[in-house]
Parts: sequence; C-alpha cells; structure tokens
Amino acid sequence: MTADPGPVGFPPDALPPAAKLTERPHPLTPFIRGWVVLLAVVISMGREFLPNGEGPRPLPPLEIIVAVVAALAAAAGVAGYISWRFTRFVIDADELRVDTGAIFRRSIRIAFDKVQSIDVVQPLAARMFGLAELQIDIGSHERSKLRYLQLGRAYALRDYLLARARGYQAEAATTTRSVSVLTDLHEADEVLVQVLPQTLLLAAVTSHEFWAIVLGGLLFVTVGLAIGQFTLRGLMWCGGLSIFLFYLPDILIYNKGVKYQDELRRGLADALDMLTVCVEAGQGFDAALLQVARAASGPITGEFARVLSEIQIGKSRGDAFTGLADRTTVPEAKNFVSALVQADRLGLPVASVLREQSNQMRLVRRQLAEEKAQKVPVKILFPVMLGILPALFVVVIGPGGIRIAEAFATTGH
Repeated sequence: MTADPGPVGFPPDALPPAAKLTERPHPLTPFIRGWVVLLAVVISMGREFLPNGEGPRPLPPLEIIVAVVAALAAAAGVAGYISWRFTRFVIDADELRVDTGAIFRRSIRIAFDKVQSIDVVQPLAARMFGLAELQIDIGSHERSKLRYLQLGRAYALRDYLLARARGYQAEAATTTRSVSVLTDLHEADEVLVQVLPQTLLLAAVTSHEFWAIVLGGLLFVTVGLAIGQFTLRGLMWCGGLSIFLFYLPDILIYNKGVKYQDELRRGLADALDMLTVCVEAGQGFDAALLQVARAASGPITGEFARVLSEIQIGKSRGDAFTGLADRTTVPEAKNFVSALVQADRLGLPVASVLREQSNQMRLVRRQLAEEKAQKVPVKILFPVMLGILPALFVVVIGPGGIRIAEAFATTGH
C-alpha cells in the first residue's frame, strides 16, 4: 500500500520537518468575548428603572451612569487584554497546544492523529469584524476552539492543521490576503445550484414553520400582556414565553437526536459483532458491510448503508467512515472509525482490528450497564421520599394519631 503524495507532490518522508508555529488571537478578541458580559450588566442595571406599576423611578445623575459604564468597560478591557496577552496557539511537531491563563496557566494539547475535522465558524459578533473561530473535533463531546482569527488566516490555518493531521509536513502560510466581512472566500468554487433570493424569501414566508412561529409568538405576547398588563411583569411573561417558543423546536430536535444517538450506541455492538463474524468467515469487507446493513436493526444499519453507497460511488473507505464519525456524537463509534481508518491507511488486517474493537465494545457496554446499575439507588431515592414514604406514614401513623386526638378530646370534656 503506497502513501499518498504530499501537498507539493512529494512523499511525506521527503519533506523537511515543520518548524514550530506560534499563533496569537486577533487583538479584537477581548471585545468580542466581553460584549455579552457588558450587555448583561446593562440589562440588570436598567431593569431596576423600568416601570413596575408603582410609578417610574428617577434615573441617577448622568455623571454616575457614565462613570459606572466607563469603569465596567475599563475593567473588562483590562481583563480581556490580560487574557489575550497570555493566550497562544503553538503548533509543535506532533501536536497543537493552546496556552491560556495569566495567573493559573492552562495548556490544552491536541495530537494531530486525533483530529477528525476542523470547522470555520463565524458567530454574529465575530462576523461583524471579519473574524472567525476554529472548532476542532477530536472525537470527544466538547470541541476545542481557537478564538478569534482573521477570516483568511482561519482558513489558511485550518488547511495547514488538516495537512498536518494527514501526516504531511506542510509549510504554513505566513501571510494571507486581507478580507472584509463581505468577502466570499468560496467565489472560485463551481456553482451547482443557484437559487434566487426572491425564491428563498417566498419559500420561507410560505412555510408552515414561519407561520407557526409568528402565530405562536403573537399568542404568547397576548397571554403575557393579559396576565401582567403593560408592566414589568407583563414584559417578563412576554419575553419568557417568546424565548420558550423560539427554542422549543431546537429542544425537540435535540431530544430526537439524543434518542437517535442512544439507539445507535445500543445497536453498534451487535452490528460490529456481526461484521467481525462475516469478515472472519471469509467475506470481503464491503460484502460484510452490506450483510450487516441488511440483517441488523437500528440506526446503525442506515449509517452503514450510507457508507457503502459512498464507497460504491467512488469515495475512499477512509473518507466514507470519517463522514460517519462526523454525523454521530457516540464516542464508541468515533473510536471504531478512527481505528478502521488507521488500519486502512497503514495496511493492517481488518479482521484483527474488528476483533479487537468488538472486544472493546463489549467491555464498554458492560461498563455502561454497571454505571446505570450504580445510579439506580440515587434515582429512586427522591420518588421513595416524595411518593411512597408519605403514604406509608399516613397508613402507619394515621390510626394512632386519630386515637390520640380522640383521647385528648375525651380528656378535655
């Protein structure tokens, strides 16, 4: 099995070792990360001066307001500068290191062979200044983030880190062209489908989700104003109900996604056992994958079928399974994909890798079952205290309490 050529047409061993690269966040990073705190402080202070049915409260003198805002801005600026000054992204020979903290130093190390994907994300505040953050997926639930870089520099650093993750000793781009907020870095891509803005707007307005949000928002605003009238209580009801309605679809989708991932985790062990048996019996890997997709049950069958379809249309096996890892948050599935991709890259026997992963999967499933069993006493404690014990006290102590009350009543007469 031959190695793929490097980014410049040479094998990875022929390239010189990459030098240490140090990157610092953009100077505007403290302002972008601190505006939420300033906004929360302003809202909490301004809430005290809203009308609440008792008449408007007098505002403090303008000098005091300016002084308080200036002091908060100065404190936030100093804290942000210190945080920015002691934050660095260091790329060594084998890992990416994120150093933070002025008093208590913290170092997050990310090995290149653990990197699965890197996304360039632009939050609203960062997009206003033409900045972006890098989100690095290493197979865990929480992604490591590099905040914030210039947009062009973020794309260049992402390409460099992905090249290092693939084993290439690539050379980092030291200069990048300046881009603005309105610059489209994908303007040279091939356009497959082009949709007019009018068509998108019409589709959004005529969708049932749009009208559900509008009508639901009006309903909740009406209910909030009916409960609290035009006071602070009414505004809080309106805001709370509107926020609940806005996030309700996301909560439902998140709940459905959690259930899907849980079903995938439960079916992965059995599917992997079947895949191991088929491969050890002499079937090819693709034929064994097809057999599992047909015979197994659960969401994992659909994922395996999609991987097989991508392989059949020309995608490499490693890229197809990497896509499976990107679509799931199950650590066991990510570990299985990582081991399979490494075996395919290094030319190792797939059967031995599957057997080892199958044994590991059984061990993980046994540990999860033991963990759930250990949580049972804690979970049943509150139902017993709130539901069973009160009824038991009534049955056991109730008759005695009635007789004691009757005895005191008789003694009193």
